Amino acid sequence: GLGWIPLEMTPSYYGVMEEANLKTGLEAKGKLAASIPETESQPSVEENIRTNFSLKLALFGIEKFLLLFLIVFDTFMFLFILTVIFLRAFTNRKRRKCFASQDTKLAVRAMAGYARALYEHGTQYSDETTLLYERVRKIGQKAAFSPHPVSASERHDTASCIRHLKKELKASASWYDRWIMKYIERLY
Repeated sequence: GLGWIPLEMTPSYYGVMEEANLKTGLEAKGKLAASIPETESQPSVEENIRTNFSLKLALFGIEKFLLLFLIVFDTFMFLFILTVIFLRAFTNRKRRKCFASQDTKLAVRAMAGYARALYEHGTQYSDETTLLYERVRKIGQKAAFSPHPVSASERHDTASCIRHLKKELKASASWYDRWIMKYIERLY
């Protein structure tokens, strides 16, 4: 409980400094050994300036890190959006090209596959749409596996089924599901 004890190690100055009473310090039980209040020293002006400069430098580093993080995040989001838009445009172009093909079997196979993807995505359809889809499914199997030609009316029925499925899907899905179907799954 004494704190620092002055001790002179050089013989020429022995006796110049006041010696601590070690016996009182060692035997003290709290009353005699009062704690010495520590003096609070103010740092010099130069130390304050150095500390403020270090703090400003650290804050500047944090600002640069956050700015860099935001730039990287914004760049990533921009590239993600561009990729989604590109993939959607590419898929739609490819789909339209297959649907408009002069080869009726190829067009009907592509449309029947697209109708199947739309039908599987939804949960409830009207009876008319369900019957139309079942007919289109058979037409798609005929186009894929049969040597018989596919008629223009069957091609028209397949396109009509796709329109009905899209209309009912858009009406029954939430905005989030529509967004996912449009941009992520690229169904329409």
